[in-house]
Parts: sequence; C-alpha cells; structure tokens
Amino acid sequence: SGKNCTAETKSCDIALASARLSPIIRHRYRTQSRVADSSGEGRVINRRLTCLVASIVGMGLFGGLTARADFSIAVPNYSFENPIRTGGNVSLGGTPDSNNAISNWDISGDLFGAGGVFGNTAAQFASLPAGTQFAYLAAARPGYVANLQLTPSTNSLPSIVAGIGYTLTVAVGNRMDNVYPAGTATISLLAGNTVVASNFVNVGTVAKGTFIDLSATLDALTAASYVGQQLSIRITETNTMLHPTTNPPSSIRKEAAFDSVRLIGTGKPVPAGR
Repeated sequence: SGKNCTAETKSCDIALASARLSPIIRHRYRTQSRVADSSGEGRVINRRLTCLVASIVGMGLFGGLTARADFSIAVPNYSFENPIRTGGNVSLGGTPDSNNAISNWDISGDLFGAGGVFGNTAAQFASLPAGTQFAYLAAARPGYVANLQLTPSTNSLPSIVAGIGYTLTVAVGNRMDNVYPAGTATISLLAGNTVVASNFVNVGTVAKGTFIDLSATLDALTAASYVGQQLSIRITETNTMLHPTTNPPSSIRKEAAFDSVRLIGTGKPVPAGR
C-alpha cells in the first residue's frame, strides 16, 4: 500500500477507506488531518501519519480490529426428530430402564434412569422450539442421573480450533402434563472426555408447558488449551431430592424435556505457527 501514500491526502483517504480499519478510527484520523491543515507542517505530518496507518492496516497488522463473525456448527439430530414418534407414542425398550434409541445420541445413567424421544401433543407443549419431537430424560431415584450424549461413532462435531470460542445452547422444557417434580438439568460441552463448559437450571423454575434457552460458553482463550480435541455435547437430568422417609421411590421420579441443541463458534482461526 506504500505506493498509494502520495503527498495527496485524497489518495491516503482512499487507502484508509479500503483498509480493514474501523470507521471510528478512520473518522478520527480524517478529523485530525482537517484540523492540522491550518499549518503546512501539520499537513505534512498528518499525511505521513495517515499513510502510515493505511500501510500498517494494508499489511494486516490491524486485522484484529475487525468484527469477529459468529457461525453455526451443525449438531447431529439437533431437534431429536429421529427416530420418528407420533402422538406421544413412545416405544420403550433397551437399557437402562425404559430407554428409547435416539439417533446419533447415547442414553446412559444409573439404574432406573430413562430417556427417549417423544412425539409432542398439545398435552405436553403448545409448540416446540424446533420440529415436532423432543427428547426427555428421567432420573427415577434420589441422587440418580440420566445422561444424553452424542454417540462417539456418529459425532460429527469438529475439533477445537485456535482462536475460536464455542457456545452451546439447549432448550430445556417442563412438560404441561408432567406429574413428577422437576429435577436439575445440566448441559455440558466437552473437549475429548473433559467438561470445558457447563450450565444448569432447576427445571422446576421453568413454567409448565414452556421451554427456556440454557447456554454454556467456552471462550477462545480457554479453548486454546484444548486445540485439536473433538467437541462433544452432554445433557444430564439429576434427581436432587434427598431420600424420602415416607414416599416410595416410584413417586419421586424427576423428568425434563430437551430440544433445539445449537452450537455457535465465535472468532477467526489463528494460523498455525502464530
């Protein structure tokens, strides 16, 4: 860009306009240049200063001042539309207790944990954040958990890239017809087998028949320690009730609904070796 930095302020303005510099900084330099035009010496200094900034920007040294774009990362079966269930028909089976198979996701947990997909009806939710089905997890006894995690063999999430931060968002719901006390829902973002970001909500605070968005963020600085490790997602329902003295275990099942799993990347990759 040195060849554009002639003694003419106009050509330097063109260099600035085309450079990847924020509009605020361009405005300040142009204002400064107009003020200094009252003296010949000021004009020379400001031409040089303006051209120097344009040259630096042209070489990409101010690239970090540009806005960092957000981009979506595809999550397999993000709204739990596979397998297909209709009219609330949940075909049970598998292990542990009462599990459905969910495409691209594994269900695990303690004995009497349960999970699967549910074909929504007006009895559960008036509408869903995405699609026509939602996933559910139930922890049947105090201290027990039920987990939903992307299946390693079908997990198509990318590996962590230097310079990128990641935000996981999951819609967490409390069914209108849920007769069980709501437990604690936790969402986690993993690098390999390590939880690197998580957040939780007491599902009982979610109005019945509605969903809320729950998010967890791994910032780019922290993510730098996990570059190259594959991302994964885990969703957990925990029964936090203490062991009862009068109620049988079957009466204290904790259940939550989940939908619309989203993963957003923020930033720009850092070139190798920098």
